[in-house]
Amino acid sequence: MPLPASGRADVAQRVFSAERLSIGLTLPLLRSGRTVADFNEQLELAALADSLGFRALWIRDVPLNSADYPDPVGHLDPWVLLGALASCTRRIVLASGAIVLPLRHPLHIAKGALSVATLSGGRFILGLGSGDRPPEYAAFGVDAQTRRDRYRRHWEVVAAALGAPPRVLPDETPPDAPDFTLLPRG
Repeated sequence: MPLPASGRADVAQRVFSAERLSIGLTLPLLRSGRTVADFNEQLELAALADSLGFRALWIRDVPLNSADYPDPVGHLDPWVLLGALASCTRRIVLASGAIVLPLRHPLHIAKGALSVATLSGGRFILGLGSGDRPPEYAAFGVDAQTRRDRYRRHWEVVAAALGAPPRVLPDETPPDAPDFTLLPRG
């Protein structure tokens, strides 16, 4: 749910403010010696962080793992995890750091962002990035050399969908297609 500018500023100021340190956590957190996250435990840790006054929970978007770029943690889909976090926390800001924009459909990203913002009562910050793992591009059938142009185009679609008034910029529009919008909206 897009917040009015004052609401967006408030959420951002809870995490980023001049001359004030804020502490957040990036999930998943692992106990020493473990390489597999227990996601029920992650939700409990998130609720504890919320109650202790941590400012933000950051969620990474790791679409795939590969031998040439190992990541010892299996990451859940960021939208699923953010939705679960929204349901077990009350005050802490939830942030994506960052959704790999060129590898995901921009309308799905906008819908996910609206959904998490709604479920969290507006406590969501959408972070977007271009990704840092070229082999992921090949796995998705995308030429890594096109990521700059894809990022730019996908950004335009996400920004339009989340803007006021919201607009859907489809990849291809049949001549008789109705105007679309994304719901829910605040």
